[in-house]
Amino acid sequence: MRVRRTRSASAPRRLAGGAGAAHRRPFDCLCGRCFRHRRRHSRPRRRRAAYAGAASHEFRGRVLGPDGFDLGGRGMSLSVPHALSVWHRNLAMYRRTWKWNILPNFFEPVFYLVAIGVGLGAYVQQMGGLPYAALLAPGLVCVAAMNGASFEVTYNIFVRMHYEKTYDAMLTTPVEPDDILAGEVLWAVTRAGIYGGCFYLVTAAWGLVPWQGAPWALVVILLTGLLFAAIGLAFSLQILTIDLFSFYFTLFLTPLFLFSDVFFPLAERLAGFWLWVAEALPLLHPVRLARLGFAGRWSPVMLWDVAYILASSAALLWFCRRSIRGRLMG
Repeated sequence: MRVRRTRSASAPRRLAGGAGAAHRRPFDCLCGRCFRHRRRHSRPRRRRAAYAGAASHEFRGRVLGPDGFDLGGRGMSLSVPHALSVWHRNLAMYRRTWKWNILPNFFEPVFYLVAIGVGLGAYVQQMGGLPYAALLAPGLVCVAAMNGASFEVTYNIFVRMHYEKTYDAMLTTPVEPDDILAGEVLWAVTRAGIYGGCFYLVTAAWGLVPWQGAPWALVVILLTGLLFAAIGLAFSLQILTIDLFSFYFTLFLTPLFLFSDVFFPLAERLAGFWLWVAEALPLLHPVRLARLGFAGRWSPVMLWDVAYILASSAALLWFCRRSIRGRLMG
């Protein structure tokens, strides 16, 4: 026989929600699922997850804070194998479509060489002590390298970052933002080497540049790729819409192409203050390195050109490192 327990009429009725419910404010949690409840009770769980994430990274030799991030950049945050894996991923994707990717950037300098170097060169016999086509060819080699690196670190990286979410997927692996940055810069330099190297072979086959200048051409092409990879990546990490790349190509690369010693020697047309202004143009320095090296005219100014390229690239890559960590990891 079951006895039903009854409450005495004199016993105080317990309010819904337990003791102290009568003293609750109108907006206090009753369901256990509101924002106040989550914020109050999920904080220890987040701390535990953060400490667990930090502990899982200890074997990688990094000094991490409670939130799992680098403490002011201390510790080693760049892994060469991980950077090479990013580079290899891009190479694998490029091998599928290289026949179509190489055509636009490769043939644009070829068209300029034929139309201006050969066509206009028939009327302009010499310029700067060289046949006009021979004067034009070293500059166009650098332009081909500039185009290869620039298109890679602008449109391609923006699509991978914002549309394909490739970098979000990479960050779920041991790959870090610094690894992504190094891998992308290395791949952009590789693309510059492909385009610049192919164009050098074309100009050498036409007898416009010497075959024995191939090692020097490789050095100049890689330096050009490094410089414009850093410039283009610094711009790409600051914009939020792909339409803004038209400003980069139209208002930056096109003036560089026209006024960086490619089509005429600036030293013969400019003097004084304007010559110093021209020294700030990034493309001027690779073009001068290529032209003097191919002609065998070694000069101390070439040391200044190399120093400009390396210093500018280092400063821009440092800026890119700070930007990409904030962009990818918020």
